Amino acid sequence: TNYIAYKSFTAITTGTVYLSYLYQANGDQGQTASEILGLSNSATNSAVKIWAGKQLDGTKNPFRIGLTRSSTSSTDIVWCSTTLSTSNVYLIVIKYDLATTTASLFINPVVGTVVEPTADVTAATDGTARTSIGYLMFKHNGSSVAKFYTSGVRVSTTWAEAVASQSVAPQ
Repeated sequence: TNYIAYKSFTAITTGTVYLSYLYQANGDQGQTASEILGLSNSATNSAVKIWAGKQLDGTKNPFRIGLTRSSTSSTDIVWCSTTLSTSNVYLIVIKYDLATTTASLFINPVVGTVVEPTADVTAATDGTARTSIGYLMFKHNGSSVAKFYTSGVRVSTTWAEAVASQSVAPQ
């Protein structure tokens, strides 16, 4: 029930880091909040990541997604007002701005755009601000975890790279 894996990449210490991937729930999401996939500054710390969980009224489909900047506590999650259907595949983009130490979440931004839209939700005060990002973090803790599929994972430093079409090779 507890699984944590880290994949290192060249640490980014200035500017902005984006993590983008395709996400689909694998059935109804009955957990209250479960960590999914995010970015970290080490192979032992949490950082910016999304969480998936049932709605406040207990509805499991559609479900909701939230964001934390670096907390492992479900009480720090900033939840999106948009609910997601387990039947759909979503493009998820997570942004971490190292200058402002703010995390942002974008759900289904337009592929191929060069102008970053307004985030669906931001997190700026939870946990410890990170001064570098150099790890992809896949983390599932507890006996009630989200069940899902991911594909097309990219780490990039520009919005255009994060949402580039599949025919464009990521940097």
